[in-house]
Amino acid sequence: WQARTSLRLAFYQLLAAQERERFFSAGLKGIENVIRVLRDREREGEGSKFDRMRTERERAELLAELALVQAEMELERSRLLAFLPPATQVATVAGQIETILGPLDGTALVQRAMGAREDFRGEQRRLEQFRLEARAADRLKIPEPVVNAGFKRADVGLNRIANGGVIGVSIPLPLFNKGQTEVARYSAEQERISARLQILTQRIRAAVEGTVRAFNVRVQARDRYRQELADSGPELIRIATVAYQEGEIGVLQLLDAYRSQRQAQLRMLDIQRAVKEAQIELERVVGEELGK
Repeated sequence: WQARTSLRLAFYQLLAAQERERFFSAGLKGIENVIRVLRDREREGEGSKFDRMRTERERAELLAELALVQAEMELERSRLLAFLPPATQVATVAGQIETILGPLDGTALVQRAMGAREDFRGEQRRLEQFRLEARAADRLKIPEPVVNAGFKRADVGLNRIANGGVIGVSIPLPLFNKGQTEVARYSAEQERISARLQILTQRIRAAVEGTVRAFNVRVQARDRYRQELADSGPELIRIATVAYQEGEIGVLQLLDAYRSQRQAQLRMLDIQRAVKEAQIELERVVGEELGK
């Protein structure tokens, strides 16, 4: 289960890196379109050299960011390949990084974890095993008659052979071994397992409740950020482009609009990735996938 959780985490980290590359590539394409327009205006004597050079500097920054993201993708891809068979090649991954789960109830998930986690259930089965062992050892002090029955053939003399049934009863008396040692040992094992169960219960409760709180905070931050942004991104770019073309703002304000839009997309992606990572961590401590 730990390996499966780590595999899912590596998958979504690579998926997030791909999305970051897509945002930077889209931003680079927009900046290159602006540079093309500025070069045409500069040749026609309607634009300034400063605007073109400043926009080209912005493109250089985007290229550097894109190279860093591509390096990050290679690292994330190598982490994913560590869980796959040898000679496996992964060019890209496809999936949905958005989490459909809303705020969760920590108390219900704690109870769910108690029934789903195999380490907790294994300790419970061991405790029940030692209880049965102790009961069996305690019965050693009670005499248990043993009845033997069979068919016997015997020489009764005068060259005669007689056949008949035989029944024997034996009652062992436990004078020395009354099971005290076994009972004490199994009782000690029960106390040890009970203590481990108590510690494990506290750890599970603390881990689940803490992870649920972190998950709910991230979900609320995602919903709040999405609501505040709404559809203002494309509208912001359109207004800035029209204002620049009409001479109401300079190139710095135009580039700032592009940068703000890109940063908002990246911030939203970071929040979505944080929510997904919190979900995977929560499923790890619960012991099963949520939403199933």
